[in-house]
Amino acid sequence: MDRYTRVEKPKPELPINENEIRITSAGPIRNYISYAFSLLQDKHVKEIVLKAMGQAISKTVSVAESIKVGTAFKQIF
Repeated sequence: MDRYTRVEKPKPELPINENEIRITSAGPIRNYISYAFSLLQDKHVKEIVLKAMGQAISKTVSVAESIKVGTAFKQIF
């Protein structure tokens, strides 16, 4: 294994869209829900994109269900 070296591929940093919410496992659910409602009411966004990886996926499902119950939105896959 001494002959091999690890090469890091630089990932391009893409800016976050206005309607995109990136959910982590550390943040509280109520913050994500309140931010989503502020996007819907204040900025009049027609759709919200929730993104998560790993352990935050279950939290993302909870946030999506809470937003769906609180509004008349449909879930699109």
